[in-house]
Amino acid sequence: MTLSSGNIFRALAGATGGVVLAGWLLPVCEYWVCPGIRHISFFDLNAEINLPTWWSTALLLICAALTALMAALKRNDRFWWGWFFLALGFLFMSLDEVAQLHEKLSGPVREALHLSGFLYYGWVVPAAALLVVVGLSYIRFFLALPKGIRGGFLLGWAVYLAGVLGMESWGASASFRWGEENFFFALLAALEETLEMAGLLILIRVFLSHIVLELQNRSLTLAR
Repeated sequence: MTLSSGNIFRALAGATGGVVLAGWLLPVCEYWVCPGIRHISFFDLNAEINLPTWWSTALLLICAALTALMAALKRNDRFWWGWFFLALGFLFMSLDEVAQLHEKLSGPVREALHLSGFLYYGWVVPAAALLVVVGLSYIRFFLALPKGIRGGFLLGWAVYLAGVLGMESWGASASFRWGEENFFFALLAALEETLEMAGLLILIRVFLSHIVLELQNRSLTLAR
């Protein structure tokens, strides 16, 4: 069996670059080049049900498919469950990306805990707590990964979470102070989505590389 993981990744990276570039050019055009131009929400990295949302969902579904494949390949390994629950997690995150389920938590959590500033988007509080629990439960799984895979795995999650929680919190503070209809907030939102997609791309590359190694161990050839 001959596949090209490199070509798959390059195609995904190229498409992601196009989506991100359009999303960055949009606020520059709207606020600086052509002030007053009609807002083109289809390319807005901070809008819903548009091209960036669909593409982020697609990347998450690809991650879900790759980790599900790893779970199947590792079914006799004691850490197969790690891949299985990663697949379920990516599947849920893809649903959340479309339905924006986490945003429905912001109001109730914010009101219950009287949050403001960096925690103005209240959903980050339960999300951070869940992240700590999941992170602790995955320590042995992480340490059991091949050394060459481990660094990329950690980097991918670090970049993704820097967008999901880090930039989201910064954007929450900006929204609380100055609102969302300004150039600064638009740039923060664009950076947030860029980091999320970049993190997913890194993870996809890691998953593809791990699948390559696993298939090679099974006497299959996967072209790089």
